[in-house]
Amino acid sequence: MLLLRTLILTLFVSLPATASVMENEQSVFELSVNVKTLLLKYYHVQADEGNPQLVDELLSHRDSVLAEKNAVVAALPAQYSLEGSAVNEHWDEFDRLLNQNITEIRESNYPELQVVTLMREAQRSLLDDLSHFRKNADLQRDKPIRDGAVGASSEEPAARRGRALY
Repeated sequence: MLLLRTLILTLFVSLPATASVMENEQSVFELSVNVKTLLLKYYHVQADEGNPQLVDELLSHRDSVLAEKNAVVAALPAQYSLEGSAVNEHWDEFDRLLNQNITEIRESNYPELQVVTLMREAQRSLLDDLSHFRKNADLQRDKPIRDGAVGASSEEPAARRGRALY
C-alpha cells in the first residue's frame, strides 16, 4: 500500500514540473529556430541590396522574435535567471548589430562586413545560451523522477525498517 501511495504521489508531484520544463524547452527550441530564421532573412535583405519589402519583413520578424524572446525569458523558472540574463545580453548585442547593418544597407546598399561578422557571433552566443538552457532543462526534467519524490518516499520506509530491526 505504501508503494502504491508513493507511486501516486510521485506522478502528481513530478508530472506538472516535467510538463512545465518540457513547455519551456519547446518555447526555447522555437525561439532558437526563429533567431536562425531572422539571420537568414537578414541575408536575403543583404543579397537583394536593401529591398524595402524584405527590410519590412525582416523588421516585422525581428519584432515577433523579440516578443517571443521576452515571453521565454519571463517564463523561465527562477533557477534559470542567469541563462535568462545571458539571453537578454546577447539578444541586445545581436539586435544592436542588426539595426546597424540595416541602417548601413539602407544608406549604401552594402553592409559593413565586420559588423555582419560581429552580428553572426552575437547570434551564435545567443543560440549557445538557449542550447545551454535546453541541456539544463533536460537534466531538470530527469531529476524529479530520480532524485525527487521517489527518493524521499523510498527513504522513509527504509528508515522505519531500520528502527524496527534495532
